[in-house]
Amino acid sequence: VSSDQRLRCEGLTVIAGAYHQDCNNYFHYWVDVIGDLWFLVQHGVELENVDHFLLPYAGLSWQVQILEMCQIPVSKIIPLSQYQRFNVDRLVLAWREKGARTVPNYLSQAMTEMCTYRPSQTKRSGQRIYITRRNAKRRPMRNESIVIEYLQSIGFV
Repeated sequence: VSSDQRLRCEGLTVIAGAYHQDCNNYFHYWVDVIGDLWFLVQHGVELENVDHFLLPYAGLSWQVQILEMCQIPVSKIIPLSQYQRFNVDRLVLAWREKGARTVPNYLSQAMTEMCTYRPSQTKRSGQRIYITRRNAKRRPMRNESIVIEYLQSIGFV
């Protein structure tokens, strides 16, 4: 679809998330998209009555999985990156402060309430795993070697 085309959305349209490079980041998808949808629900928007969801969306398998767990039909998704102009009948925009320094306290509650997934109640093996950021290009941990040494001393793998 040409990005200079105008999209006509009839009915109720919701814009959630933020279109930026992190839209393909699992964490930010939960925080920005699902956090926004929960925020809208808290303010009276009934998501089952929404006709179109304008979201950052690349069709990645984990994006599909998250939306399915949150009962958002993929058939109603319109990727924000496909168009530059929209004509809508009715628009609801999730307007809340976003960014790394303003993660809201309610975020964990939002993700839990939006998602139908519930972890298994079976006992886990007890193994504790630490995933390193040693080779990360973004946000590396400065003193990670000290953290790893400590975690190993208390049984982390």
